[in-house]
Amino acid sequence: MLYIMGTAAIILIVIIYKYSNKCGNTDDSAMDNILAFNMSKEELKKYAKEMTVIPAVNGKKSCKRKLIRNLDKEYKNILDGCSFFESEIKSKIEVASCAEWLLDNLYLIKKEYKDIKVSVSGSYYRDLPVMKEGVMKGYPRVYYIVREMLSHTYGIVDEDTIESFISSYQENKILKDCELWVLPIMVRMALIQNISAVTGNMVLMQKEKDRAEITAGKIINSGKNTGEKINFTSHFTEKFIRILRDNLIEDAEIYDWINEELSKKDSSIGRMVSIDHQKQGIYQVLMENSIKGIREICALNWRENFERLSYVEQVLKTDPSGIYDKMDFRSKDYYRRRIEKLSPKIDVPESFIAKKAVECAGEVPETSEKYEKHVGYYLIDKGMERLKEKIKPGGKETTHIMTPEFYIGSVLFGTIFLDTLISGISFYFEDLYFWQYILEIVILLIPTSEIFISIFNWSINKLSEPRFIPKVEFKQGIPEQFSTAVVIPALTSHRTRIKALIDDLEVYYLANREENLYFVLLEDFKDSTRKKEPEDKALVDTALYEIKKLNEKYGTEGKDKFYFLSRYRKYNERENKWIGWERKRGKLMEFNSLIRRDKNTSFDIISGDISNLYKVKYVITLDADTVLPKDTAKLLVGAMVHPLNVPYLDNKKVVRGHGLMQPRISVGVVSANKTLYSRIFSGQTGIDLYTTAVVY
Repeated sequence: MLYIMGTAAIILIVIIYKYSNKCGNTDDSAMDNILAFNMSKEELKKYAKEMTVIPAVNGKKSCKRKLIRNLDKEYKNILDGCSFFESEIKSKIEVASCAEWLLDNLYLIKKEYKDIKVSVSGSYYRDLPVMKEGVMKGYPRVYYIVREMLSHTYGIVDEDTIESFISSYQENKILKDCELWVLPIMVRMALIQNISAVTGNMVLMQKEKDRAEITAGKIINSGKNTGEKINFTSHFTEKFIRILRDNLIEDAEIYDWINEELSKKDSSIGRMVSIDHQKQGIYQVLMENSIKGIREICALNWRENFERLSYVEQVLKTDPSGIYDKMDFRSKDYYRRRIEKLSPKIDVPESFIAKKAVECAGEVPETSEKYEKHVGYYLIDKGMERLKEKIKPGGKETTHIMTPEFYIGSVLFGTIFLDTLISGISFYFEDLYFWQYILEIVILLIPTSEIFISIFNWSINKLSEPRFIPKVEFKQGIPEQFSTAVVIPALTSHRTRIKALIDDLEVYYLANREENLYFVLLEDFKDSTRKKEPEDKALVDTALYEIKKLNEKYGTEGKDKFYFLSRYRKYNERENKWIGWERKRGKLMEFNSLIRRDKNTSFDIISGDISNLYKVKYVITLDADTVLPKDTAKLLVGAMVHPLNVPYLDNKKVVRGHGLMQPRISVGVVSANKTLYSRIFSGQTGIDLYTTAVVY
């Protein structure tokens, strides 16, 4: 009820305000830039559909400069207004409550301005469709949509309003994904523009009231009308009358003069005072809504809103294999961005490409492989040629593939060219015999080849995009059918070393709490001239004790989570020592054999019941100095189970997918800062590299 009454009151204020403008009061005409009238939800939906008739074109150049220039202007206007109000307050001059609200929240506006400036940088805005005509010509279409939405809601921003308005707009015209992505930034920019417009009007209001105070002071001092020609605006009149009455000025001649001046504008003292109060109420509402709106839009998890609003997303969710909807956000986003990049190349809408990709996946026979029924096969894999053929039959597009012949030829040509260039310079500046030039060319072959290969490889890495590995998201944890073991193969010789490794296992478990994830320490004793050493038993006892403590602490229903496996030494004739068979590689090979129920291994110390390990399908191997960041175990498993990554064998050879996946490894934050050398050459640290696995 209060909401209905409040809305009705605001509508009434606007009606009176507009009527007053028709009666000649134009001192606040700038508000027309941000204020239309409040609409109901149904009216907003209808208006959103009507807006689609205004044409927009794909931008041939970035609209970023125009947006930034407008933002800078509005931000400067806000700062100037704040400086003005601060000077008024310092001078002990009364200011409106909405001005105090602005000053209290200036820190938020400054923060948003800086964030927006950073967000708008880059070439992403080049692809945004821009308005073809009207006052918003050259501005992004999505910015125009946002401006219109805010102008009909008094700057109120909430999740339901945004989704309802955009969904209604898309019933007639579908927005590109890039437009939906930048929509929150556009909302924040429009809200700052609202604040700027309100600030400008508040400054005008304050100046009018200051003028009224000066004029009233003259009349109070003289005790009569000074005969000065005065422009009676609503803000001036309210302050002027208030000061006169506060100072007990009851001269009928003065009030008759005021009424006579106002009657020339078809107005009166009462009406002017009422209009002033109404305008101040509007300023207060708009300022509060705009400030709150900034906080609201920043608090939104826009990923979820984007996926509900994206037409491409809704089409891809109909993937016949059902895999797309199970993928993580980064993988879905990669598919959508591939569609974004493909759309301008073949000159068809993004939604059309998505539909055709789904059609391709749905047309394959039931007997086909699972990956062929997945929409991703036609967007990022070998099925892309079929998709292009379906979209534009007979169309030809050159596919650039880096073949070994091309690479070797480029290296040879570049090396010879660089070698010849250096020798030519030498020939020009030095007087040598012919055989000396030949010798120089031969000697320079090795260094020039190294230089060219380094530059060529660096250029390839910079110009080519690494293949992204799509992943399935396990929101409910790793399923039993994909049970996984995290193993640390290690060579131990001290009890403290064993304790440190088992402590690491505990840390990895706490960072990756999964029901079907197990943690294993694979241990070999140090090389020896004997099969057994006296300290071996103490090492084993320590490991078994520490593992038992962890299982008692974290185990559930008698189910072990931690294991310790140790191998006996075998005699190596080449090294003439007793060592663990094949060292690290041997540990992993025998562990894989063990969990496949092969009893012919050299593991003679096994903690607890390993029946749970028989269900393990994947093994994550960590070096002793490698860490497993939070929640990354299930990301790696999700990558392996994705249909495009599942290995297909031909005579024990993987012909498709990945039997083994190696994430990119980097230096940790602590290690990177130990020495000057490591600080220079360790690159970017602190990044969760397992979530950005790249396979070359």
